Amino acid sequence: NIKYSENKDNFFFFKQKTAYEISACLVGSEMCIRDRQQAQQNASNAGAPVKFYEGISNYSWEDEGDSIKVYLNLPEIGQINKDQIVCEIKEESVEVRIHGYKNKNLKFAVRRLCSSVKPGDSTYKLTNNSLRVILRKKEKGRWDSLEYKESKFKPEKAKEEPADPQAGLMNMMKQMYDDGDEDMKRTIAQAWSKSMEDKKGGGAAGAGGLF
Repeated sequence: NIKYSENKDNFFFFKQKTAYEISACLVGSEMCIRDRQQAQQNASNAGAPVKFYEGISNYSWEDEGDSIKVYLNLPEIGQINKDQIVCEIKEESVEVRIHGYKNKNLKFAVRRLCSSVKPGDSTYKLTNNSLRVILRKKEKGRWDSLEYKESKFKPEKAKEEPADPQAGLMNMMKQMYDDGDEDMKRTIAQAWSKSMEDKKGGGAAGAGGLF
């Protein structure tokens, strides 16, 4: 849900963040720290000046059907030159780097988007107080989040019917009867007849009908 806020100097809107989005912001900050450490190491090895970045956590996004719009809320961002902005949009990720904004370097990154986008049809636009990233979807479908997340629901496996122990015993006896010699067949038939007599209280069951 998008909420609106107004004061004397600025008019802007923002999306109330869910717990997932707040955690995503924290993850983004951790990524910036990791990237900063990596940049220090790379620059040290190459002898180049190091650029430090602060993560952008004040942002919102909305699903417009065929596209996703991400709003980075930065007062007076429209006053900087476009050559100070690097926007890298790939099929499954997006990264925005802003250099020299109020003497700081800023970064916004989503390492894996909810779904694939079309980099060639995606772009960004500047307004006075925000930078808007427009991501064109590769396939139609509503996004529940900006970042990809694993489904919590897994299909249940079909429950197997419990094996019938009596049926297993019958199959085993039948196999023994078919493979046995005459003595084995006679012994099995006698044992079967006796068990049926004990169970039914009389009336022997012929082995031929059973086997």
